[in-house]
Amino acid sequence: HSYIQFNGFKIRGYFGAVGASGERGVAFDTDSVSTTRSNFVVGNCEITLMRSMDRDWIIEVRRSFSTITNNWLTDSYGGGFIIGGSQALVQYNTISNITGTAGYVNTCTNCDIGFNNFLDVRGTHAQGVSIYGNDSANWCVDVDFHHNKVLNFGALLTHQWSTNIYVFNNLFDAQESSGQINHWTGVKGTWYVNNTIVGNTNNNILSIGGSSSGLHHWVINNIIDGGGIQKSTGTNAVSHHNLYLSFASTWSQGTNDFNEGDTYSTNLAAIFMDPTARDWRLKEGSEAIDTGTNAATLFWAGDGVTDDLL
Repeated sequence: HSYIQFNGFKIRGYFGAVGASGERGVAFDTDSVSTTRSNFVVGNCEITLMRSMDRDWIIEVRRSFSTITNNWLTDSYGGGFIIGGSQALVQYNTISNITGTAGYVNTCTNCDIGFNNFLDVRGTHAQGVSIYGNDSANWCVDVDFHHNKVLNFGALLTHQWSTNIYVFNNLFDAQESSGQINHWTGVKGTWYVNNTIVGNTNNNILSIGGSSSGLHHWVINNIIDGGGIQKSTGTNAVSHHNLYLSFASTWSQGTNDFNEGDTYSTNLAAIFMDPTARDWRLKEGSEAIDTGTNAATLFWAGDGVTDDLL
């Protein structure tokens, strides 16, 4: 079937059998993307206290033209959501206090992931958000990841077998852990623009690599904490107009690797509203305001990219 809406449900305390699809809270076409059914909506649901022994997903939708919106997924053992197919929309959801990866964008094409909160995800192999294709024949292509808040003690955002991924206007906070943004196998063409990436003072918080066909990665107009940017050998990356907040012991750039518009500051109180309370909004008069470059040419109109470092 197509054009089905699952709206306004409250699901609490479901315990599924190990290995059974019943472990999932809301599931449509598990394990593979449906080519015959589409246009599903999961919205305005509160799903809590779920327990999946195999870290399965609270919401699983693998149908094109589908939407996951305005849901509250919390206090559960397992992952948050997995979305597949083309032109999917995931927005205004809150996923918090779970033990699996909060969001998994799998073999999606032309998908939009925006205005979500991914909060306090802890557990074995638990990640904030993963944008993954399955292999060299099944890529994740053309994904917008924007205006999200990712607070995690492990990996913040990971990519694998993905290309043309636009990451802009997000807050990533590793909360003084070793959390990073990572590239794994087969990553080609990523844009990081107008993000605040903080909370890891121990190593490189943004690790870029995996470009096997010469496509570039861009890092522009970001506020970057920790050891800065780590680029794998042979990686084509363009970075400029970024504000760096600290030089960790693993700093791999050095000021001699600064590019046009790059700056360095340790005066967090002059930049953010209240860094001790982890309020990373820019305060009036912040040196991160109007100091970036016009990055709108990298995106299409209406995406809200400015010359502020966000």
